[in-house]
Amino acid sequence: MKIFTSQEKTVVIILSALFMLGMAVKAAKEHFDTGTDQITLIGTNDHVVDFYAGLDKKDIEFAGKVDINTAGIEELKSLPRIGEKTAEKIINKRNELGRFNSVEDLMLVPGIGSKTLEKLLPYIRIN
Repeated sequence: MKIFTSQEKTVVIILSALFMLGMAVKAAKEHFDTGTDQITLIGTNDHVVDFYAGLDKKDIEFAGKVDINTAGIEELKSLPRIGEKTAEKIINKRNELGRFNSVEDLMLVPGIGSKTLEKLLPYIRIN
């Protein structure tokens, strides 16, 4: 008398293997889990304080923003809605004007209107 057919045995073996694999993944995750999904900063608080203490308020305000008067194509391409052709147009207009006097001068670039400028404002600056 057979308890399982050969197909049923195959299914039981596959399900058992998947269960054991799942248990192994769970054990590995618990073993290597650091308990946090956040990035840990390397360094001491003193280093962070010393870094920011050397900056004035304007440096901190502009940290991470792209200066549209000095940025190259790659830096401009890192901005939202700016591809290679638009970056080239920005540089061409900057060269034509000598420099941008305000961030609003970007609207002089063909293809950049008020909506695009509004999206760019958090990411750009004029030095």
